[in-house]
Amino acid sequence: MRRFIRDIALFCGLLLLLLSSVDLAFRLKLRSLRLDPQIATVIVGDSHTQTGLDDSIVPHAVNISHSEEHLLFSYQKLALLLSRNPGIRTVVLGLSFHTFSANYDSLILRSHRTRETYPTYFPMLDYEGRRFLLLSDPVGVVRSVGAIVGREIGELALARRYADYSFWGHFYRSARNNLNEKTVAASIRGQYYEPSGGLQGFAVYQVLYLKRIVRLCADHAVTLVLVNVPISPQYAARVPQKFIDNYYATVASIVGRGVVFLDYHDLALPADWFGDAHHINAAGAAFLSRKVVADIAKAQR
Repeated sequence: MRRFIRDIALFCGLLLLLLSSVDLAFRLKLRSLRLDPQIATVIVGDSHTQTGLDDSIVPHAVNISHSEEHLLFSYQKLALLLSRNPGIRTVVLGLSFHTFSANYDSLILRSHRTRETYPTYFPMLDYEGRRFLLLSDPVGVVRSVGAIVGREIGELALARRYADYSFWGHFYRSARNNLNEKTVAASIRGQYYEPSGGLQGFAVYQVLYLKRIVRLCADHAVTLVLVNVPISPQYAARVPQKFIDNYYATVASIVGRGVVFLDYHDLALPADWFGDAHHINAAGAAFLSRKVVADIAKAQR
C-alpha cells in the first residue's frame, strides 16, 4: 500500500512539474513578444469595437477586440502590452449600454461560456488574475485545466506573434445586413433580461476592471478614449432606462484628465450600415473609424 501511495504521489508530482513547465514556457514566450514599434493606438473591447473600428483606417493602430470580452481580460491584455511597448500613446476602449449588465459578469463566473473563455484567456493572466478566477470559480477553472493546458501546448508550438494567440482578437470585417425585429428582440432579451423575464442587475467586476484600466493607462501616461459605438434606433429605443442611466453615471465617474468619452450610440447611419441590431458592418466601420480619428485629434488639442 505504501508503495502504491508513493507511486501515486510521484506520478502527481511529475504531472504537476510538467504542467508547470508548460505554463512557464508559455508565459516566457508570450512576454518576449513585442508590437510593431509604429503601433501607437490599441483598440480593445468586445464585439462592438471588433466590428466597429477598422485598424487599417485608424493610423498606426491595432484592433485586439474580442467578442464578448470581459473587462478583466481587456485589462490583462493592456497590462501585458503597455509594460512592453512604450510606443503606445492611446488606448481606445469600447463601452456600450449592455457593458454593465450582470450578463457580462457571467462570462467569467459559473457559466457554460467559461468552457471557452477560460482556455482562451487563462494562460495569459498574471498571478492576480488567476487568483481571482480560482477563488471566484474554482470548479470552472479545474474543469477547464485540460483545455487550458492543451491551448498552451498548441500555441507554444504554433504561435509566432501576438495575433496567433486565441486571446488576441482582431477587426471583424463583414458586409452583412441583418437588422430586423428578430435580431433586435433577441439582443435586448439576452443582454438586459433574466430568463424569467425580469430585468438583470448590474455587473460588479466590469466596473472594478474598468477603474483598473483607467489607473493602468494613467500610470503609463496613455490617453484612454472610451467609445460608445452606434446602435440601431430600433435597438436603442428598447434599452431599459435603468441601464442607460447607470451607464452614463459610471462613465461620468471616470471621465477627466487623460480619459476622453466619445458617444456615438445615436449617430445617424444608413440602415444598411448595420450588421444587426447593435453592430455596424464594414461600411459603418469605415465611416466611424475616420470620425473617431478626427474626434480624438480634436480632443487632444
